[in-house]
Amino acid sequence: FSLQKEKQLELFVQRYQSSIIHLADILVQYIEGTKESRFQKLYKVLLLLLERLLSFIEDFFSRYFDLDAKIPESYRILSNKEFQSAFALIKTKAKNFSSYPALLEIIIESYEIFELRNPQRPITFRRLIYHKKLLSAIFKIMDQKKDTTQEEELINLLQYLNFNHNRFVYILTAKISIVVNELLSPAAKLENLNWQVKFYSQLHTKPQFRLHPHLPDLKENCIHWLQEEIYFLEKKTQPTFILPQLPAKEITPIETSLSVPQLAFIIKILIEIGIIKNQSCRNLTQMTALYFKTKNTEIISPESLRIKAYAPDRAAVSKVKDILLLLLNHINTKFKIHVLIPLLSYALEESQL
Repeated sequence: FSLQKEKQLELFVQRYQSSIIHLADILVQYIEGTKESRFQKLYKVLLLLLERLLSFIEDFFSRYFDLDAKIPESYRILSNKEFQSAFALIKTKAKNFSSYPALLEIIIESYEIFELRNPQRPITFRRLIYHKKLLSAIFKIMDQKKDTTQEEELINLLQYLNFNHNRFVYILTAKISIVVNELLSPAAKLENLNWQVKFYSQLHTKPQFRLHPHLPDLKENCIHWLQEEIYFLEKKTQPTFILPQLPAKEITPIETSLSVPQLAFIIKILIEIGIIKNQSCRNLTQMTALYFKTKNTEIISPESLRIKAYAPDRAAVSKVKDILLLLLNHINTKFKIHVLIPLLSYALEESQL
């Protein structure tokens, strides 16, 4: 297919998907609203045919199937019954969670969305797939016998599946706080917190999988919390860095076309890849705030620059990517890199013949 025909096919499939879901919801209303058995049988047969047709589209046109579309009401009702039965069984298998008694409660709470019809919060196919995958994995944990506890296995599973529920993030951060608070020296605390940042930065999660797609990843939440704790400890234990005061006439700030978030993100990535060797982001942002100004800000707040460096927003990241591509294009055009490289390759091939 050409790109245009590919897009037309995607729209075609998704329109049928949307129409089938709409018809299925109407039939559920008819089934709930009628008492005559002959009509109920007819509606149930029609509903079954529509569900089979929807499954056919999902199986054979999965490339075009819209996972962010709402599920039919019949899917919600059936799934809720399955989930309720499953958790009743899991509660009998689960051992006493002494360290994190609320862990299973938080998981069950995430399934409450299936209990009631709520047009303001429609359940998507993506959400349904997530919860089915999670429930299947929980059953495996309850059935297996390992040296690790069920609590540890559940935490590892929720981290892998990117269970970005706010209460679960609180459990993880509280767990870290207990360990850190037991350490006596500030240096030991900072070392542990930095190790935790490394751990969560390298944490492997299931690609394209998240409980709440509209909220930040679990890793992002934990890393942001850890960086704030590190900054608080550094500020508490280190003397304030004071820059030498220069006469106003001797300071000529470098004017940039960047915004404050973009400038902060550039500082962050330059430190991370080792181009700037200063490890203290706080000191560096203070110097940058003194000697630079942005397109909309004459006097930059060092604290604002530091916070935006620790937690860059997506718009700033996207803009910096565009700037880097602009720089590459300028280098290619100015210095003819795109011409020299093919010529060198051709010369090497000729020399080998």
